[in-house]
Amino acid sequence: MDSVEFLTDFITLNTLINCFCNVKRASDGLLVFGRGFRPNAVTFSSMIKGLCVDDKIGEAVGLFKKMGLFGCWPDVVTYEILINGLC
Repeated sequence: MDSVEFLTDFITLNTLINCFCNVKRASDGLLVFGRGFRPNAVTFSSMIKGLCVDDKIGEAVGLFKKMGLFGCWPDVVTYEILINGLC
């Protein structure tokens, strides 16, 4: 995106993270995650879902625990995704 000077905003980056996670490329989603915007519950939920799909449950739980460090708190969807991943 930087190479073509694509203007990114919060919604675009959340959508990109969600897309990467839906195609089992959570590691690429993590790269987008660190692009300097403040993540919210949607961002974390997408990343946690992607990590669970990639069988990286430990990383998903770790990310869940770090949500508070970003001033963000899990919502019902976040809990549902983590519970499904743990099951």
